[in-house]
Amino acid sequence: MELEMRLHGYSKWNLGCGESVAAGYMNVGFWRHLEPYKLYTNPWNVADTVLLNYDLTQGIPAEDGSLDVCFHSHFLEHLSFYDGIAFLRECYRVTARGGIHRIVVPDLEVWINSYQTNSSLIFEKFKEECIKKEEYKYFQTRTSIFVEALYARGHHKCFWDFETLKSILETVGFVDITRTLYQESKISKHEIMQIESYSPLRCLESLCVECTR
Repeated sequence: MELEMRLHGYSKWNLGCGESVAAGYMNVGFWRHLEPYKLYTNPWNVADTVLLNYDLTQGIPAEDGSLDVCFHSHFLEHLSFYDGIAFLRECYRVTARGGIHRIVVPDLEVWINSYQTNSSLIFEKFKEECIKKEEYKYFQTRTSIFVEALYARGHHKCFWDFETLKSILETVGFVDITRTLYQESKISKHEIMQIESYSPLRCLESLCVECTR
């Protein structure tokens, strides 16, 4: 009961958060070595934050229409197409009338266009971010980078473009579906800077979509 009350105290949720946690949000991520359905305070020593360790493939543990902000960044691609639809339906269920639902996901169209036009910028930014990783030596061609960006060693299960995501969001029931720039949002500037952390690669490769219920 205490956990349920603490969950209900947050009307803004950062779903599939990874290590990007924000104050004022219920940050939800899942690590198998941590106790499931347990709250952790100040994860990664980020002050005034809370993390719920929870598997979002089991749904979103929030009440119907209870969230003013439903946010997820680079999480949707880790779900299969049908699991992704189920997750977006859950986002619709928990978002309040007039609430903001923001999605950030790798943009398949950007990667395909960059490959076809032999544009080097996004490939160079990928190499820059991987240069300290031991696998860097394998990412020297456009194809090797393209495959790694899409599949992420098997962690990515689906690819999205704006046309497809907009179609699914409309079918689920969302309205006012808009494509935005990275860190451009109806969410306050202070908050979006916390939960949508900047990197040149993320800025280049991300499809950012905002909608309401």
